[in-house]
Amino acid sequence: MDKVLFSPVCVGYNAEKIIEECLSLLCLDWTQHVNNKAYKGRWDVLPLRVPRIHTNSHEVLQSFAIENCQDWQNLDCLNRLAATKALLDALCAPIHSVRLMRLHSGSRILPHRDNGLSLEHGYARLHLPIIFSSDVTFQVANYRVPMELGQLWYIDASELHEVFNDGTDERINLVIDCEATEELTKMIFR
Repeated sequence: MDKVLFSPVCVGYNAEKIIEECLSLLCLDWTQHVNNKAYKGRWDVLPLRVPRIHTNSHEVLQSFAIENCQDWQNLDCLNRLAATKALLDALCAPIHSVRLMRLHSGSRILPHRDNGLSLEHGYARLHLPIIFSSDVTFQVANYRVPMELGQLWYIDASELHEVFNDGTDERINLVIDCEATEELTKMIFR
């Protein structure tokens, strides 16, 4: 398998409807990212799919569970998002974590690696921008990922990556962690 740092994912989905669904969740309670050494400014998360053992736990455990888990469950808010669930089904891969991640204006996610989150390790991290502007820079291994609003992207999260929000608006991405099945890998390499 060739090494790919990032790539659009060629799968059918209704981007406009997913964006509309996700924006309907802005009124819910979001949780500040717990690793405050990993960013400057404000970065928060809204969990949508969590380890089953944390379905009724505090939001911090739902958002940042540290145990290795193979049993995941949708939260009620995800079960109401038909277009988003249709995208998850279209990926043809076991879905682990699903969450919305918001990086506020003027904030930065510092360079870091998420070990084991790459095709080479059997996993994929996917990003779909819900609110995005040209003032947001998402870099993997010092290369800018040319994300656009509503486009689904694979990123090799095991490589050094960082995000800058130099705009006046928040940036929100739908973030999906899943297993890298043969079918999903083909969607990434198309």
